[in-house]
Amino acid sequence: MAHRRLKRLLYRALGDEGYAVLRAPLYAPRLLRAGLALRCGSTPAYEGPELRFVASRLAGMKLFVDVGAFLGDWTVPLALAAPNLQILAVEPVASSVTVLRLMTRTLVKGNRVEIHSVGAGAAPGHATVRVRMVDGAPATMGASFVAGLQGPTQNVVVPVDTVDRLLNGRQADMIKVDVEGFEEEVLQGMRECLKRRTPLIIELWHGEGQQRERRDRVLRWLSEYGYDAFLLNAHGHLRVADGLALARAQCDHPLYCNYVFLGRAGEVARMTN
Repeated sequence: MAHRRLKRLLYRALGDEGYAVLRAPLYAPRLLRAGLALRCGSTPAYEGPELRFVASRLAGMKLFVDVGAFLGDWTVPLALAAPNLQILAVEPVASSVTVLRLMTRTLVKGNRVEIHSVGAGAAPGHATVRVRMVDGAPATMGASFVAGLQGPTQNVVVPVDTVDRLLNGRQADMIKVDVEGFEEEVLQGMRECLKRRTPLIIELWHGEGQQRERRDRVLRWLSEYGYDAFLLNAHGHLRVADGLALARAQCDHPLYCNYVFLGRAGEVARMTN
């Protein structure tokens, strides 16, 4: 009880960004361990198969886009694993951006991470993001542009831009999307990337009702754009995504999975060799 009271008092005294800075040292060791694991060719503890899959293809990669960068769980390890990789990180929650900036300044050498404190969407503008609150302070996990978060939330209006506009003519080599149900809007704002069949890694929920409907719409839409969907095994190797049963069998989490989307034919052959 005293811990919860202290948490609330600290958040009220420090505000979003101050409270985020206070928490930041908790994440640095985990990000360092993940980066070291990738450099050694092993699998990190958090989303290891996905990070290992990307790391195995870093040799020819110049620009990686991290949509929903959160605290740097993908950005920092990949930057540590590939000293020449440029990363464009997109994150709408101000407190998360504060930690992300601190982590990249502290752990990543060179000016290689470009951080945009915006949400990715279908068009420039503004949107309301719901941040999950625990004990009167923002949770370390849980923010979404769509309804469905459990427990109390804080609504925050944030600027939104498209991935195509943020790239400003540059060509991404791979894009990761983790936006808690906002995938369709993000994809509508990256049509130029989709036309080029840019490889994608997208977290999709395969629960019931609206979650499953959104997942199926994303799968159909990307198929129409010329993509095939794959899942990753524990070692970061591709397997064809063949229905909901396989998705659940292949994923550590019972409700969501990171799908790999590759352009058909030549792109699939290149990425699977």
